[in-house]
Amino acid sequence: MKRRDFLLTSAAGIVGSKFATPASAAAPCPPSPVSAAGQAGVTTQCVASSPGTAPAWFVSLPERVWTDVAGGSAYSGSAFQKGARLSDVAPSPYTYGNSQDSIIVPWTGGCSLQNRGEYIKACEGGHTDGSDNGVYALLLKTATPYWSRIWGPNVNSGGNNLDTAGVYNVPFVAHGNGAPCTAHGWYSRVCSEGAGGTNERIWLLMTNEGESGCWTTDAWSIPRAALGAGVTDPALWMYHGRQWPSVPGGAPGSSFGYQNGPHAFDSVANQIMSGADFAINNGIVRIDVATCVAAGKQAASGGAVPGSTQYDIGDNTAWENAWSVVTTNTNPRCWIVGSTDNNLLYVFNLQSPTSGARTKSVTGGNISGTAGLGAVYHDGVNKIVVGGAAGTQGSLTSNIYTIAIPSDPWNATSGFTMSTIAPAGGSLSQVASFQGSYGAFQMIRDMGNGQACLVLHCRDVTLPTYVYKLPVAF
Repeated sequence: MKRRDFLLTSAAGIVGSKFATPASAAAPCPPSPVSAAGQAGVTTQCVASSPGTAPAWFVSLPERVWTDVAGGSAYSGSAFQKGARLSDVAPSPYTYGNSQDSIIVPWTGGCSLQNRGEYIKACEGGHTDGSDNGVYALLLKTATPYWSRIWGPNVNSGGNNLDTAGVYNVPFVAHGNGAPCTAHGWYSRVCSEGAGGTNERIWLLMTNEGESGCWTTDAWSIPRAALGAGVTDPALWMYHGRQWPSVPGGAPGSSFGYQNGPHAFDSVANQIMSGADFAINNGIVRIDVATCVAAGKQAASGGAVPGSTQYDIGDNTAWENAWSVVTTNTNPRCWIVGSTDNNLLYVFNLQSPTSGARTKSVTGGNISGTAGLGAVYHDGVNKIVVGGAAGTQGSLTSNIYTIAIPSDPWNATSGFTMSTIAPAGGSLSQVASFQGSYGAFQMIRDMGNGQACLVLHCRDVTLPTYVYKLPVAF
């Protein structure tokens, strides 16, 4: 069975924290112009909202409506919708594989930087889907939201530049210049940031990549503060080693020894929860961000990630299909993993990480068998927001789903209730061959007026990106 046929469903990502008091919108910045071909597509990094303010375009949006942004200068929508598209900031000529759509089509991923209000796509592709290891950011806290290419790409290979089919957990999967190769995003793109937006980094926590199937558990990161238009320096990337130098249940040469699983950032402890779907006994790695980064770049031999601790959950539940979130408004704080194979939630006590998982049933809805779901945590209402459901080459549903979380999810035996929220307007559509939303379904938890913004790019790179304004209470 081919891997593309085998992987009809998969796993998702995270976000959450406290909301600010609503305030009036700030005066808008001047719009950022679309670049000439081959440039990074942005000449200003002006941010329209400071703490307690929100850009005027977001304040004026209707709630619960899927709305286009970043549609390009010729877009027929409102002025705020005319920011640069992904295609406007592509390198020219584009010699990075089949097409720029590779960064959004194949089991796509993403993450979000809360303080900046940025939606991030980094090193997306994998296999023969493309070698565009660029980092792209959609800037949402601006007067006109727009895409910017903030790093790379820097290797014109026309492919993934890695002919190592079937290699098992190879270390340092990189181009010759030391920059990481592309990989399927799944849920493995994680943004980390401390209080006030300090120490912002973009992480690649890979478990599969490479032409025809190179499998690795590499961990990489890059500092956001060093990135901007025209930046291509590969030395900015930090290689941290492998999350699992020895993978449970697999063997060298096994193409399907493991798959990507749930990943989430714990903003309170400044740690990353990273899971993988192994053939035997799924694994969890908890990465302490400060320790990991302070250790500096690691040897290409791929030892264990500094500041990491491995846990074994003791079963082989199909975490390939599992999204996850970290709850910050519960006691204890928990990492909650949602399996679309069995409609169960796996709850981990982050304050007692060796205690294993407790399974919880979901009432009022069923996430089983739904491929490509994404999920985020909204701590203002203590709910998980699930969305972006699609089967392989299927149609996205425009509904979102909420799962209410008890105040003590670790000990609760009930209260995990799922509800469906239909949009008040707008609908989602996707590019052909879209493999699901996964970590590309993200949320900026506070746009500056106390309201959250869902964001998803699932279309052709020449088309706009979707945003959705959540009510304060829902």
